[in-house]
Amino acid sequence: MPPLLVYLAAGLSGMTNIVATFFVKEHLGLSAEFVAALGFWTTLPWTLKMAFGHLVDLLWRFRAWLVILGAALAFLASLIWLGLLVQRPAMAAWMPAEAWYVCSALLAPIGYVLQDVVADAMSVEAVPRTNARGDPVDEARSRLMHTTMQSWSRGVLIAGGLVVAVVNLWTFDALPAQSRLEAYRQIVAFSLAVPVLPILGAVLAMRHEPSRPAPRPDPLLLGGSVAFATVTLMLGLARVPHSELWVFMLSLAIIGALMRRLLGQLDDAPRRALIGTAIALFMFRAVPDLGPGPTWWQIDELRADEGFFARLSVLGSVLALVGLVALRRWMARHSVPFTIVVLALAWTVLSLPMIGLYFGLHERLGINGRAIVVLDTAALSLLGEVAMVPMLAWVARTAPDALKATYFAVMVSFTNLGFLLSRLGTEYLNRWFMIAREVRDGTGTVVTAADYSQLGPMALTHAAIVLTVPLLTVFALQRSRFRSVAPVPRSVPQSY
Repeated sequence: MPPLLVYLAAGLSGMTNIVATFFVKEHLGLSAEFVAALGFWTTLPWTLKMAFGHLVDLLWRFRAWLVILGAALAFLASLIWLGLLVQRPAMAAWMPAEAWYVCSALLAPIGYVLQDVVADAMSVEAVPRTNARGDPVDEARSRLMHTTMQSWSRGVLIAGGLVVAVVNLWTFDALPAQSRLEAYRQIVAFSLAVPVLPILGAVLAMRHEPSRPAPRPDPLLLGGSVAFATVTLMLGLARVPHSELWVFMLSLAIIGALMRRLLGQLDDAPRRALIGTAIALFMFRAVPDLGPGPTWWQIDELRADEGFFARLSVLGSVLALVGLVALRRWMARHSVPFTIVVLALAWTVLSLPMIGLYFGLHERLGINGRAIVVLDTAALSLLGEVAMVPMLAWVARTAPDALKATYFAVMVSFTNLGFLLSRLGTEYLNRWFMIAREVRDGTGTVVTAADYSQLGPMALTHAAIVLTVPLLTVFALQRSRFRSVAPVPRSVPQSY
């Protein structure tokens, strides 16, 4: 229960996503490129899971207090949001509303990373290594149990997202325009209660103190992480040209060095297979997305409102849960590279209707554009949570006893680094293909005219990247010494 409560809170952390989408579009003067760049910096704390993970291993007895600290930071982020909606003039007297928004956007992931590394380690310990007779669990059963545990974790995350979607739907459905700000305040007020869940999990964790060996502090890991955080802050605050690219390269060098040290504890064959698996997932996650442009286009061109996006969230969360349950055994039987190839092909095919939408295909065929968005969301949601589960299960099975949190965090940090590269790619896509939504000043005068003419070419470029990058990566790895291990036989135990 303690790790699942933390994951549930992480799923509920998206409570204010719809509010943020409309508030940024209508009340803050931020460009699509800036929003994409902010996504890079809010992803950055997840690459520091290596330092947080080692800290958790060293302070395992105090893991509950680390969860509480993370919950406090998430609470503070929501409190800033509420202040912007309730007392914006007073907060703007201290610094611009855009700066407050950035502070909130950065505080929340730091809090959730701190909670997440504790939950990761506890989710590994939840799977027994021996049966009731004390015999070691066989390979096939162990793999399926870890896959099941990680499926539960992802499932709880999605369930939290489903609750968020229902709350947003209940709040925004058939909402009069003049009540929108009041609805925003209600949603953000609800989000203030989310940190209670991980705190409850922390209290439950205090009642169970599993024995585990204490690792020695790693000065290089801790010192390197502090140096990395310092350099990153300096690059960001000094607004050094291409600072995001420098931060990514520095992150890759540090995490690569840490992975090399940690993987030295494994035998040669498992180490090479794990490296290949991590690289494949890294490149799959490194594929950029389209940024805020498609959402702004749906708001302006399809007249999509908060209620429409809330209904999409409900649909997406339900189908993601269905996909996670339906594909659990399939994930346990196949390697990560094979899963990635299937996902890349399916994702590209399922994206074609949305690409046609940006080129006006729905107008030529007389089809409701919103219907295409709904169908595309339904199809992609079935696949959305599949790729990470096999990787998490693999890492959980191979983590040494004394370094569960450190090992898990470093490996996941590497795959999260792929997501950091994705944020960087998204920023460059929005720099090459200029997308602009309509911006009006306080008098209602149009300051910036809407321009979505490059959204279609950007979507085509994105589809090509989604298809080619993962497939070429897997093709190269499977012909190298880092090829993945064979799939688990189909005769996996039926009791899980």
